[in-house]
Amino acid sequence: MTATRTSWPTKPLPSRTEGLDYVATFSPEQVLLLRRGFVPASTDDRWFVFFEEDWLYFHHSRGGACIYALRLDRLGAGVKVGRSWVNRNPDEHAARLPELDRAVLGGLIKHLLLQA
Repeated sequence: MTATRTSWPTKPLPSRTEGLDYVATFSPEQVLLLRRGFVPASTDDRWFVFFEEDWLYFHHSRGGACIYALRLDRLGAGVKVGRSWVNRNPDEHAARLPELDRAVLGGLIKHLLLQA
C-alpha cells in the first residue's frame, strides 16, 4: 500500500522550521521504497510517512505534526536529498541538536522505509 496525505490524520505543516542539512543519496530501488511511505497499523507505530510532489514528509502518528521533510532531487537514475528541514515549533517537537535530529531521521528512513 502506498501512503498518501489522506492515509492518516495530520496537522498542517509547521510555521517554524530549521534547515537540517541532511545528506543522502538513494538508488532507484530505494526510491521506490521511499515513495511507498509508511502507514502505521496503530498509533503505537509512532510515525506516518508519505511522498508528495518531490517531498517526503514524516509525521508523528499520535498528534499528526510534521516533524521532518526531505526534498528528493533526481541524481542520475536515483535521487539525492536536495533540501531538508525539521519542525521547530516547541509545542510539536522538542528542541535538540541538529545532529540528533539527523540521526533520528536516518534511523526512520532505514527502519521504516528501506526495509522491504
